[in-house]
Amino acid sequence: MRTQVPHQEQEDLTGQAGWVYTDLMLALMVVFLATISFVPEFVNVNSDSKSDKYTYSKVLDQSLNVVYESFDSNLIKSDINKFKSNNGIPADADIVYIQYVGGYAAASEAPSIAISRALAFSQKLDRAESQLVKNAATTLSSSNVLKPNQVIVRFTFAITSKINK
Repeated sequence: MRTQVPHQEQEDLTGQAGWVYTDLMLALMVVFLATISFVPEFVNVNSDSKSDKYTYSKVLDQSLNVVYESFDSNLIKSDINKFKSNNGIPADADIVYIQYVGGYAAASEAPSIAISRALAFSQKLDRAESQLVKNAATTLSSSNVLKPNQVIVRFTFAITSKINK
């Protein structure tokens, strides 16, 4: 009797072709992302049709980072004014971004406690100096490197220019 040879199927590589195409697109995306610059420039242009003026805001590279152990509105205003004058920032420059980082003791507290402290500090600043921070976006963070009574505040400034049409 004859022995039957089992039918051998040829390998189908069409499924693999899709993965090769995907890998090629991924490699091209990596090359593209490596060649562009990721330096965001926050620009806000507003038009006032009544006076035919545009306002243009440019965020500055310098930011003020200060550690506070207690809230003192006058000290904060003084620190901001000193920073502006020492760095050549116009006195009318706006604060457009504020980051509050609260400290906590990692052994006995959760990070959420630090965020609560940072939030309380930001609320005190909002109540005391609402005009100073009216245009600012805010973020809250926590750090176990800081003492529980410390809050780091980072102020980012922008210069607003008016341009006539």
